[in-house]
Amino acid sequence: MAEAEVLLGRKLDKGQNSRVIEKALVELKEKFALETVLITRSQYGMSLLDENEAIVHLPSIPKAVYDVTGAGDTVVAALGSALSLGADLLTAAVISTAAAGVVVSKVGTSTATIDEISQHIQKSLP
Repeated sequence: MAEAEVLLGRKLDKGQNSRVIEKALVELKEKFALETVLITRSQYGMSLLDENEAIVHLPSIPKAVYDVTGAGDTVVAALGSALSLGADLLTAAVISTAAAGVVVSKVGTSTATIDEISQHIQKSLP
């Protein structure tokens, strides 16, 4: 979110308004000729604009938050790992949202195992 705000030169309503984020996604894609855009929205999850102009909002999976240290790094690492293993961007975003949910539920800088990420995703399913 912070990087999107800098690139666009304005605040994005702390990520709570999906319409504001949708407009930002489109603007970033057009302004920088990007194929896809992903904005992390803290407790509101992530929003993705894909190569087909589809916008998907991925809510964070509810869990007690103890420490947000490393959450952004976890998102980037999990997203990159999933993409490098052949996942599509939406699947990679779901995995990285879950990974961030795992690490914020721990105190201090921590990691998320594949089992923890999988369990976190399973708990979010209806």
